[in-house]
Amino acid sequence: MFSHSHYLLPKIFHSLEKVVVLDDDIIVQRDLSALWNLDMGGKVNGAMQTCGLKLLHLRAYFPSNSFDENSCAWTSGVNIIDLSRWRTHNLTEAYQRLVQEINREERSSKTTTLSASLLTFEGLIYALQDNWMLSGLGYNYGMDLEALKTAAVLHFDGSMKPWLELGIPKYKNFWRKFLNPQDQFLNDCNVNQ
Repeated sequence: MFSHSHYLLPKIFHSLEKVVVLDDDIIVQRDLSALWNLDMGGKVNGAMQTCGLKLLHLRAYFPSNSFDENSCAWTSGVNIIDLSRWRTHNLTEAYQRLVQEINREERSSKTTTLSASLLTFEGLIYALQDNWMLSGLGYNYGMDLEALKTAAVLHFDGSMKPWLELGIPKYKNFWRKFLNPQDQFLNDCNVNQ
């Protein structure tokens, strides 16, 4: 999910109309340039949707009932953002208003960020095809190895990152093959072992 800093993107990149946002716990396995020319049909955020989790399931975390219960949750990892439409919809301001409203209910900062992000982009998500990103590699032991090989991006979301001892062993090689075995810093930190 987006953090507070993501909502500064339109200001930071004030002269750009579009950006691709990548999380820091991903591996890019193939060319992502096709995302740049994607027709998102007027949507703002090209993201992976998680329709097993709908806003209906999260209603206890939202400040009001003014949302479509059938809207799917979405995830970060790889996102294509139309900054022009973001600015047109004033999404940074909408997010900030939602954060203030949710904070009045004394929620945790993580709950606040999640709730505000989901509501800010409600109806503005373009669902990326499943082959763009495979998520769950930091918590799900049951991933299909063929899907791991074919996904453009592998997302190690969850607490079992491949660079930690508790990383899921069968996924670590997908990460390790991108490491430079000659890098002194990685060797000094025992990352290459």
